Amino acid sequence: MTEALAGDDVEAWIALTDLDPAGEQQQRDWFAAVQAVPMQVREMHPTFLFRIGHAPGHATATFAFRHQVSGVDPVPVLEEYELTLTSSGSGWLVAGVGGTSGVDRTYPQLWDLGPVGVVETGRTVVVHSGDPPPNDALRSLDAAVGAVLDAFPLEGEPQRLLVEYAEAATMGEMLSLDVVDAHSQGYVPLASAEVELIGPLPDLEDGSGGTPRLIVNRGEHEAETDYYAGVRGGSPLTRYGLSYLVLSLRHQDFMAPEWVDTGLAWWFELSGDDWVRREVLLGYPFGVGDVSEVTGFPPDNYWEFYGDESTMEVYQYQAATIMLFLEERHGRDVLVAFAEAMALVDIYAPDADEVMDETFREHLGAPRADVEADWVDWLQEEYGQGQTSASGARR
Repeated sequence: MTEALAGDDVEAWIALTDLDPAGEQQQRDWFAAVQAVPMQVREMHPTFLFRIGHAPGHATATFAFRHQVSGVDPVPVLEEYELTLTSSGSGWLVAGVGGTSGVDRTYPQLWDLGPVGVVETGRTVVVHSGDPPPNDALRSLDAAVGAVLDAFPLEGEPQRLLVEYAEAATMGEMLSLDVVDAHSQGYVPLASAEVELIGPLPDLEDGSGGTPRLIVNRGEHEAETDYYAGVRGGSPLTRYGLSYLVLSLRHQDFMAPEWVDTGLAWWFELSGDDWVRREVLLGYPFGVGDVSEVTGFPPDNYWEFYGDESTMEVYQYQAATIMLFLEERHGRDVLVAFAEAMALVDIYAPDADEVMDETFREHLGAPRADVEADWVDWLQEEYGQGQTSASGARR
């Protein structure tokens, strides 16, 4: 199968299958798509034969499509398929194509669901169904993706991102959701730095994640592009969603206070353009809750932060205001350096309080308790009843 993928002869690929007409067309579309996406590696490897003999001459196996998108993936990544195989005089043929289940499932991707086109920009490789995205929508995506990758470099420092640009219904099929109203959703494929032949089947991965992918809701993105036409910094919603995903990946080995990455991503959404900042901040007085009752930062613990729907969004807004407060007092560079340092703190470590205080002192010149108290005072001044907020809006 790898040999057939290495060329551009779709008939050589179809010769490895025994599919009905619809299945064959799906494979023709898939082959055309993965040939159109610029890739340095295209391989197909069997990884698990988990049922054989359930019907005479049939077997079911897991195969991994190992691929490396140029400029996107420092190392190849995987998409796993569950293939039904049937025996023939010339060997085993693919008689059915489906996806695997589990936490690492990345099937289906857009190229599995029908014909696609590919558009390359400076910072994106956009795989799209239907008509190509409008130029303004592409520019907005490109600017936002570039801003995130430059501000928060990923391991291997990829310079581009693979974006799957789909209608809401198709996005729902990809994410197994009935209703999709989100602007975008990211996911992380498994990385496959090398192929180890240590047994009858190759070992392709060690559980590490590769460069994330971004699925973008065409309707939501184009509506946002129309509303924020011409803004600097690109799509605000892409800046938010992608920065949160990237920050989570950068800090995945640490149990940092949840308000750090959440607040930084919310802040990054509005930090690319002054008009966007003013527009987004108009909603903050209504989102931060009753600030007269606030006595300190939102919970450090993830489960306390997100555990109650009645307070979750309030905590998110408050986390963002921590970043706004620090930006106002110390500037953007100090804010980002502090947040990155705080993201490496393990809140469950025996010395967590001491390490946090050291981080606050090193970057902000005061212990956590003092900074926290100053933020509470600032929050109540900015968003207290009848006060003008940082956006200029009144409650």
